Amino acid sequence: MERYFISQADGSHMFKVAAVQMNCKLGDKKANMAKSEEFILSACEAGAKLVVLPELFATGNYDLKLDDLSELMYDRTTKFLMDLAANNGVHVIGSFIERLGDDMRNTTIICGPGGVIGAYNKVFLWRGEVGALKRGNDFEVVESPIGKIGMLTCYDIAFPEAGRSLGKKRVNIIASGSAFFTQNTWDFATKARAYENSAYHIAANRIGNDQGRPYCGMSRIVDPMGKVLAERVDGEGFVIADIDIDYAKKVRAEVGFFQDE
Repeated sequence: MERYFISQADGSHMFKVAAVQMNCKLGDKKANMAKSEEFILSACEAGAKLVVLPELFATGNYDLKLDDLSELMYDRTTKFLMDLAANNGVHVIGSFIERLGDDMRNTTIICGPGGVIGAYNKVFLWRGEVGALKRGNDFEVVESPIGKIGMLTCYDIAFPEAGRSLGKKRVNIIASGSAFFTQNTWDFATKARAYENSAYHIAANRIGNDQGRPYCGMSRIVDPMGKVLAERVDGEGFVIADIDIDYAKKVRAEVGFFQDE
């Protein structure tokens, strides 16, 4: 059988991206923000222009029915991410529980040097979130100076239609922050969402254990052909790799999934 390869583009739109992997101290925003700031700054020193954080990095996955660590949109977590983005000339993606009137949502934001440039409300809610959170109804795509970025949150990546919604909007990058604990599902879902949609997938995951749930780590950066470019199997830190937006566009044109469906 003939093998099919996509040649690399010329690298004119190449830059570094990073995914942070960390354990979170349940409910301790001060400690978690201090730790995530250390990793973000280290990733910036290594040249990253986009950094993705795990799901609910500042609080951990707390019991939504017992505690309220929610915030308004421009509250502590958003200001923290905005300051890091502005002070370091980087784009940062992170999530928190947003309070909006009587509703709470699992909200992911992307902050650039000029402030918040996009927000996404998690669509596919996990069991402990159902009844406590209001689900989103659309998959946000952000036009940024570094490319078209789509955001997913944790359980979203298990659903092909979530990634496809972004792919149909011609994203170059899928960014997902997760607190995922099933290794096999994580392994194939992170690759599949990249390959199906001809986009890079920057997948940041938790480690540690909240409420009896051990998270599987394996934060990774996957290219548009489903190849893992870099991965951190376990332990805290970050993973970093070069991506090329022109290559993602080349894969999309030559593989032809969207023309052929």
